[in-house]
Amino acid sequence: RKLVQSSVQSSDPNRTLHVGLSVHSTVRSCDCKQETIETFLSLIENHGGSNPLLQVEGFNYDSATIALKKRPLKKLAEREEVARSIQAVSQCIDAPLFDRESVAPRETPMTASNPFQRQFLAYSMGSYTFSITQCANKLGPSAEPRHVFAALRRLQACNELEFALDTSEKGRIFHLKITEAGLAVFCGDTYDEIEGKLTNRLFESFSFSINSAAKKVLDIHYILDEVASTSVVSHSEDFGEGAKSYSLVRFQELTKVYFEQGLEKERLSQELKLLPATFFEVRNKDLEIDAYALLRDLPSTCTDQVPENDPNILILGDPLSRDYSAIAITKFLHGIDTPRTPSSIFRNHPLFGKWKNTEFRRVLNCIRSQLELEIEES
Repeated sequence: RKLVQSSVQSSDPNRTLHVGLSVHSTVRSCDCKQETIETFLSLIENHGGSNPLLQVEGFNYDSATIALKKRPLKKLAEREEVARSIQAVSQCIDAPLFDRESVAPRETPMTASNPFQRQFLAYSMGSYTFSITQCANKLGPSAEPRHVFAALRRLQACNELEFALDTSEKGRIFHLKITEAGLAVFCGDTYDEIEGKLTNRLFESFSFSINSAAKKVLDIHYILDEVASTSVVSHSEDFGEGAKSYSLVRFQELTKVYFEQGLEKERLSQELKLLPATFFEVRNKDLEIDAYALLRDLPSTCTDQVPENDPNILILGDPLSRDYSAIAITKFLHGIDTPRTPSSIFRNHPLFGKWKNTEFRRVLNCIRSQLELEIEES
């Protein structure tokens, strides 16, 4: 929403808007894998049906740097529309040598922050860095980033400028096209209401996917365990020619039930028979202790994985981000790695994957209730 609103302020509000969502910063801020964010954007895209809020155009590179070779940007803007758009959205990293004292405040030269930008500082007509999507929004009502790329390549072929894209990991973006319906939502007064409905739908979709995958694993494990226990009995008996063993009969029975109605009810009933009622009370207490331990220790461990000075970041343990905290802790206890807690680093942590044999939803609900109780008490 903030990206859309900031882009609308600098472009025509009555047009399709192009937005570049940084892959690197979004992954770090949300603590979600790139594939999860792709799924998230696809669900939003499908939310409006035939009138979607946005269209996902795919991956692209957005951060561009140009170095002018023949004439300064102001002179080039008099004859090239794309140069006029660049002038409106760019930031000067090296002013023209003959005009350094008269540079406008908006174009005050900044320090070239990386080798990608510093390679252009030798040119005397000035160097500028800018966003391709922002330039496209300024270029015209029907302009797209590909038109900006084409114009820059043409000017480079004419020896007017040198042009390069930041193709590093931090330079990749999700190219989103915000429709008129999306602009009405993201910039309208009903955004909060629609955001709540959309958030609930996305949460239900992700929860269903995770729970469905977990149930399949537990059901298959239950089938294999039942067949193995039946095989012990069948080995002690002789079967006639063509007769089925007990283990094969049991496997066929369970497989039929699995595909017709699922094994969750039978599996849970067996757990209740084998375990005393006090077992789950003890397990919930252990889970509560582990959750508190992670809330205390994990944030400081993950500080090197967290972007600095990002106001949109989700912080583990923050009362305003308790849904994220509950999911992050549950994933850690289930051994599911995230950008901030990769398995390559945390696999030896005593709590990483400790509760992977317990249903994901059960762990999540227990932790969520504990976090809500803690917030109420504080």
